[in-house]
Amino acid sequence: MKTILELIRSVVVVAAIYFGYQLFTGKMTLEEIKFYLQNLSVESITSKPYDCDTDVAEISALCLMFKGNSCDDIGLFQSEFLPKLNDVATIKRALIKLDSSSKSSVCSIDFDYDLSANSLDEARKKFESYSYINEGITNYGMKILFNMDSILNFNSKDSKSFDEKFKTLDEYKTFLEQREASQNMMVMFGGANLNRFYYKLFDNGKGEIWTQASGNLEDLR
Repeated sequence: MKTILELIRSVVVVAAIYFGYQLFTGKMTLEEIKFYLQNLSVESITSKPYDCDTDVAEISALCLMFKGNSCDDIGLFQSEFLPKLNDVATIKRALIKLDSSSKSSVCSIDFDYDLSANSLDEARKKFESYSYINEGITNYGMKILFNMDSILNFNSKDSKSFDEKFKTLDEYKTFLEQREASQNMMVMFGGANLNRFYYKLFDNGKGEIWTQASGNLEDLR
């Protein structure tokens, strides 16, 4: 049986060969390799590569959800977009299915958006982070959902900055109440849900792990 040190050395050698090949063939960029190495852990080494219940898989899926085909710089997404998302939402991941026979897995991601604030400074930060997210979405389907989300309507021509829109914390709280009422109305009429999405990792039969994401679980069957 190999010692832990021997195992680590073996993993390092295999990783060097693997990532070197990926870079040489153009299947991965240097930034993508840096991202995976920065997030490398015992969990990611020992888990199945098609296991969606890992931090790396979650971040990759989030990038796909919000950026779509524009998710070509996952390191930039992690450093700039994801912190803004964490400002306004708690993200919870759950494993739905892990199937070794088909080398695939499905996970859900729940978003608990919270724009409430106890001060104008906190309100400004959340408002501007949400605005940044909405403006930064390049996945067409997700963009539509955010534009339907409520009276926030950050993309309208007459949209105002936070300081122009709110002079007091009470005005901001009233705004949130109106926003919640708008969301409830949308749900009543069968509107889309921004609070839960699903993603699937699977082996494409060539040893490559692909990711799919959707707001509808049936799309990933």
